[in-house]
Amino acid sequence: MKSKSYYPSFVLLFLLGIAATALGFFVFAGPEGKVLSGVLIGLGSGTAGFAASKAITERIVRNNPQLNRTIDIEANDERNNLINLMAKAKAFDFGVYLPLPVFILATLLGAETKIILMFVGAYVLSWIVYLWNLGKLHREM
Repeated sequence: MKSKSYYPSFVLLFLLGIAATALGFFVFAGPEGKVLSGVLIGLGSGTAGFAASKAITERIVRNNPQLNRTIDIEANDERNNLINLMAKAKAFDFGVYLPLPVFILATLLGAETKIILMFVGAYVLSWIVYLWNLGKLHREM
């Protein structure tokens, strides 16, 4: 069974990213459009890079069935999945302590209260998601 190709979609996404980057550079180049220009350049460049990498990867894998088989085996390997989950757990453990000094530093530097509360809200939301999933997994196992 042949898998569906997303190559045309990635090429279109690449062109949209280039268009957004060009729009940010040339259309909103003045001082009044500085923020919008930066957002468009950043999003456009990131989108174009992502789409180009996915299109190139898909083309290489499509022309090399042995590589495709190897990638499928590695993606479904239990050991690799366990290693990936352990790395995510370590990253979460690191992310527990990292934001706290940043919040304090932002407060001491005089950042707006709304911005600090937004970041604290995102931090608390990550803990809510963690605790919800923890409870769900405890009930299932």
